[in-house]
Amino acid sequence: MTKTGMGVSMREVVADPDLTDEKLETIRLCLVRVRDGDAPASVEFGEATVRRAGRIIPISVKSERNTRDAPVVVKSPRVSGDFTVRPGGSCEAGDRLAGLDTCVVNVQFIPRAKGKRSGKFEYLLASTPSVTPQKRVTVLNGLGIP
Repeated sequence: MTKTGMGVSMREVVADPDLTDEKLETIRLCLVRVRDGDAPASVEFGEATVRRAGRIIPISVKSERNTRDAPVVVKSPRVSGDFTVRPGGSCEAGDRLAGLDTCVVNVQFIPRAKGKRSGKFEYLLASTPSVTPQKRVTVLNGLGIP
């Protein structure tokens, strides 16, 4: 069998005597991300003055599905921490992304206190009614300054 992108063949993975349920779940989640799409693991917003609007950064959500496959549906996009979603993006709950399409969520950093600040951008991508959507998380980081 051919090698995967990680330098390990599928046969080697399946034959691993230490293949635990946890490892299988990690593999499954990786395959779901490849199948349906993902966003970046983290985004750095830099510095912003406390209680003042900082940078707006567009975060792209891409469907990695084949153009012949059914579209994925974006569900429950939200941010937490010292971050907020700003208007003007192209990605909202219920939007459908065809294969290889991308949508954008505009996220702004507004620190509530000085120091390192963090939050999350979370959403679900649902591919078909029979598949449980998997939560995608992008860690958001910034620095509040006086």
